[in-house]
Amino acid sequence: MGALSTLINGHAFDFSSIKLSFSATPVSVEIEALAINYQHALEPEELRGQGPMPLYDTTGIYSSSASLEMYLSEWRALRKNLAAAPGAGGYMQKRFDITVNYAESGETAVEDTLRGCRVIRAGKAYRRSTEPLTVSIDLYVRQVLEDGVSAVEAGFGELISGLTGGL
Repeated sequence: MGALSTLINGHAFDFSSIKLSFSATPVSVEIEALAINYQHALEPEELRGQGPMPLYDTTGIYSSSASLEMYLSEWRALRKNLAAAPGAGGYMQKRFDITVNYAESGETAVEDTLRGCRVIRAGKAYRRSTEPLTVSIDLYVRQVLEDGVSAVEAGFGELISGLTGGL
């Protein structure tokens, strides 16, 4: 029953309704991705005694990651913009946010935000084909906001960072 409640006016989200925007202040670029995958998790630690059941559990450690596949020409444009972004270091050292927007006619637009991203792996695997060349990248992601909603509340480090301007 839950799946049917997500349909509005007979429309469901599909890949053609996704728009990706990358921002590495002041550089911003939109790309056409072939695929985007992102996930986040909160893994609690268990404190155990002698019995089979845990005695307590902790809030846990939050983690998130993402991967993208795009045409080589899109990757070259993104890489060039990241390299030109302010700050020292190469394009894999630059932080940026990704905004994933998707909407269908008659539905409310959805906006997910991947905050504090960095490219951690870029891979090319070419083979004989008539298909355009593609690049796959893996991203470190500091936080995923699903439709503006955070999975966890700000921790002490984030509160201090906000007060000191990110020192």
